[in-house]
Amino acid sequence: MDKYLSALTLEIKKWGGSLGRPIETLYIGGGTPSVIGAKIADVINAVRENFELLENAELDKKEKAFLEELRKKFPRIDELECITSLQPSLIAPVQEKNRIIGILILGERIDLGEGIEYSKYEKDQIFSIASLSGIAINNASLVEMTTTDMMTRLKLKHYFYTVLADKLDEAQRNENPLAVLMLDIDFFKKVNDTYGHNCGDYTLKELSRLFLTSGEGKYTLCRWGGEEFCFFMPGMNIDQAGRVMKDLNGAVKELPLHFGEVDLSITITIGVE
Repeated sequence: MDKYLSALTLEIKKWGGSLGRPIETLYIGGGTPSVIGAKIADVINAVRENFELLENAELDKKEKAFLEELRKKFPRIDELECITSLQPSLIAPVQEKNRIIGILILGERIDLGEGIEYSKYEKDQIFSIASLSGIAINNASLVEMTTTDMMTRLKLKHYFYTVLADKLDEAQRNENPLAVLMLDIDFFKKVNDTYGHNCGDYTLKELSRLFLTSGEGKYTLCRWGGEEFCFFMPGMNIDQAGRVMKDLNGAVKELPLHFGEVDLSITITIGVE
């Protein structure tokens, strides 16, 4: 079935409101990804409002009317021209719990001796693929929600346990070192008590951002709970992990923290095993 499909999927990120890395054909018109994402979000909203025109839409009066509706509502959106330039023969909505989160745009069917029109069976299969795609995206978002701390965007402890168990088995099987570290923010309760919990949340988010940007390829981490974090470093012994944490400790000391009119500085304590 896939040899018949020439598809373009538009997907708007749940978090941040910006467009995920798009297919090159779509990434046109200049502007930052967030600006382009906002434009395409408008297109998706228009698709949602005109859903009845999308169902089983082919390149006929109904499909043309759908594109005309979009042009009338958003005459300056360049991405519409990108869609029409593909000369779509079929447009299928990708839904997540009755909410359109994207669309599949298909060109002409490859002619293998049966013509270029999609048969009813093929249309049903394509719309089934779009439906299953929506379910898969929804399931992935649920996994993300249940394994991620929404404030810091770090993984939660139970996810960490699962990954760590796999990495420990792999390390033992291949006789490779693996370091596990616990990190705690010193006197964090004092930050909350003195400046309020909003300031404490700000501190946790900034520190988590530093951990993520500093540790690419070096470690996996999670928010263990409160102001505690856990790291594991596959392939590193205690000495190697200690050097990484020494650099991270220095970066934390130099981290600028400004909350309102308050300037903060924090320190951390790290245990390596």
